Amino acid sequence: MEKILNIKDKILAFLTEKGIKRTDFFEATGIQPSNFKGKNMSSQPGGDMIVKILTTYPDLSADWLLRDKGEMFINDSPSDMTDPLPQDEDIRGHSVSVGGNASNINNGTTEKTILIALTEVSEMRKLLAEVIYINKEQSQRLISIVDKIADRI
Repeated sequence: MEKILNIKDKILAFLTEKGIKRTDFFEATGIQPSNFKGKNMSSQPGGDMIVKILTTYPDLSADWLLRDKGEMFINDSPSDMTDPLPQDEDIRGHSVSVGGNASNINNGTTEKTILIALTEVSEMRKLLAEVIYINKEQSQRLISIVDKIADRI
């Protein structure tokens, strides 16, 4: 029987598959290394951490990471995109300024490409809504436990 990985284990599996060093990952995402050590490995990452990772590594499948559905890579190939997304550089032949507007995209971007991107963004929003919902549930359970402990004191 195959072990079901938690989200942090999946992130580490992704890094291994892509050949990304942990130090490079922490630097690219701004995530603290302590989140992936000791007892912190058993805690689930928050929505902000997941957004940072999925934004930095767009070939990582959010469905696989969060819901254990589908393949690890969106394009089913670990070598399609070996580097994290640059902040203000050429991306796949398109001059893009992150945080800019649609007029910054050139070099033949088609309506189909834009529709695909919008669909992916929509799917990510749905997944992030699920993560937020789960975090709220966990927070409510934690508050309930703390309240019970406080009542005993």
